[in-house]
Amino acid sequence: MTNKQQDTNIVETRYQRARILEHHALAQRGVDRSRNQRVVFNTTLQPHWIGKSSRFWYERDSREGKEYRLVDDKVATNEAAFDHAVFAAALARATGKKVDAANLPISQLEITCSPRQIKFSAFGKRWSFVGKNCKQLAVTDSL
Repeated sequence: MTNKQQDTNIVETRYQRARILEHHALAQRGVDRSRNQRVVFNTTLQPHWIGKSSRFWYERDSREGKEYRLVDDKVATNEAAFDHAVFAAALARATGKKVDAANLPISQLEITCSPRQIKFSAFGKRWSFVGKNCKQLAVTDSL
């Protein structure tokens, strides 16, 4: 087996593990997919691996809006990547604009875990969220 085939197998295994973790997270919250009468959400999961770690994040859509989840494949955890309400409040303070926690106006996310930091784009600028604060990044910080 070539290195490329091994890498492909590792990614496929991680992807399958992520789907299992998502299923378990829904079950823990009492969501019964067979009885759910909503339009189908999250038919695919796109993992964004954090470096060479066992962690990745992904976007998850629901009736309420969009949620960002953080998975650690090594210890089988699947949790919110950050507190969406705190994030929305921090971005609203920093920009002076109304921000809906269920539909964050963000894109181009980069998440690091030690320390937990989210870099993202919103309102035409690059930002960083750490703790409970958002700050605008200088052009050189955002590259």
